[in-house]
Amino acid sequence: MKYIKKFNESSSEYYEEIENTYLIYDFFKDAAGVFGNTIDIKKVYFDEIKHRLKTDDYQIEKYGNFIRINSNGSNYNYEIGQDNDEWFYVQVKITSRDVYYKCDQFEGLIKFLEDFHVIN
Repeated sequence: MKYIKKFNESSSEYYEEIENTYLIYDFFKDAAGVFGNTIDIKKVYFDEIKHRLKTDDYQIEKYGNFIRINSNGSNYNYEIGQDNDEWFYVQVKITSRDVYYKCDQFEGLIKFLEDFHVIN
């Protein structure tokens, strides 16, 4: 019997960096409160991240369909959105540029936030 490996079984496949394309730009567009293809992130997801957040280092807020996590001491800020297919997209705002990541379901988002030392 053959077994198929799940996409996110390997820790390196929970999330990946993606290019800044027009699709991603439209996803994160916030002019006049328009948020492209996002859906409202479930409260249980927000609560889980907030509960595990390194509170001395970060502040979290719900902003429209997004979650924003702002760092208190560094130049890194995170904006998280979710699409209809259970993918989470993260825009990491760094002083000089923005970097985008695609996370496979909530499990991938949690792994991303752990790897970037945002949550415990």
